[in-house]
Amino acid sequence: MAVTSITIGGSVSQRLLDDELLQGLMAAGQVDIVLGLPTLNNAATIADAVKVSRSTLASHFPRARSVIITVDGGSGDGTQDIL
Repeated sequence: MAVTSITIGGSVSQRLLDDELLQGLMAAGQVDIVLGLPTLNNAATIADAVKVSRSTLASHFPRARSVIITVDGGSGDGTQDIL
């Protein structure tokens, strides 16, 4: 199973359908599952959340092609640097 991660930073309302997101989605190709993880100042927990999400998708949906999209709402604690 392939799990692709796409990270979108900055203001959600300004960047939701920008070139960065569209390029990431096109690179992921056709997928069966899309998991969205919204973030705001989650530097302490986001790495674990993405890791658990990836392993859960792999173990419960081993044949599915999935993508994890993390959308940061303008964190000031370094969340975007971790992603």
